[in-house]
Amino acid sequence: MNNEMVFAKRAFHQDFSPFFLGHVKLAIGHGYILANQCMYDNDFLKAYVGRRNRSHLQNTAVEFAIKNRAERFGIDLSVQETNNSRGTFPHYNFSIFTVSRTPEYDAFPRDAIFRSMNSDINSQMEMTDRNGVLDLPIDFGEVENYYAILTFGGKIDVDFMHFGIPNSDINRWLYQYNLANALAPLEKVVPEREEIAETTVAAVKDQYIKRQEVSGSE
Repeated sequence: MNNEMVFAKRAFHQDFSPFFLGHVKLAIGHGYILANQCMYDNDFLKAYVGRRNRSHLQNTAVEFAIKNRAERFGIDLSVQETNNSRGTFPHYNFSIFTVSRTPEYDAFPRDAIFRSMNSDINSQMEMTDRNGVLDLPIDFGEVENYYAILTFGGKIDVDFMHFGIPNSDINRWLYQYNLANALAPLEKVVPEREEIAETTVAAVKDQYIKRQEVSGSE
């Protein structure tokens, strides 16, 4: 039987097509453009104290850009509006993955109950000791679902973006895919800053403000 990394890799590339990965890659870049435009257009975000909001704004913009891109290009992507268990962090659940800004490409997002609940299903991909032999608990064809995390980072520009399948405790990656290697569509779909519609930037800002209102001082 395959080891857990090969197992997780097969599952990932079966569910995440090159077409989908290319669009997510462009959406992340678009999200950064939107976040930077919001920072540029608002004095309170450009100010020194506004820097502490940069990561939240980028996370909001990337989630918004993925959802927006899926709608514009007819990408089959289930999007669920939800909060964490305390109701303090509005976010999107995208089918089998969530989005998190992290400090390093291989870092894990901070502990969260909603992530822990999602990741429990990934125990089916972990090697377990069965009578002294490390083996996978199920066969590949029995995998119906699993949980992945899209991680990205960079202060002004995108430094890294990876899709990863974590173990059930979210402290070890079973598999990570570098989205920089994804083939993006040929047409120009990520606009320059001056070409971004004001309504799109306003929508990102509105979602960001709603998150801040819900999360309070967190």
